[in-house]
Amino acid sequence: MVSHLRSEFDGASASTPFVNGGLLPYWVHRVASSRAKGVTSAIEALNTSRAYTGTAETAGFSESVPGTDTPNGDLVHCSGTDHSVIHFTAT
Repeated sequence: MVSHLRSEFDGASASTPFVNGGLLPYWVHRVASSRAKGVTSAIEALNTSRAYTGTAETAGFSESVPGTDTPNGDLVHCSGTDHSVIHFTAT
């Protein structure tokens, strides 16, 4: 995937930085642990399997919008399987 994405951008090379993002803690803490661990492990493995890659860690972000029970994430683009909030919003 990283090689493919790098090949799609003019001027990119094997040393073009690639940053992926961790998952919303709200989702990671609420799904079956094996499912969350598998996805999280794949995200973390990228850092040691490919050069010039890194992960924007999300563990320090709050699970809910401050003062509410609303997940701190994108409420529109949810999981395709169970419609859980998985991704952060752009803000």
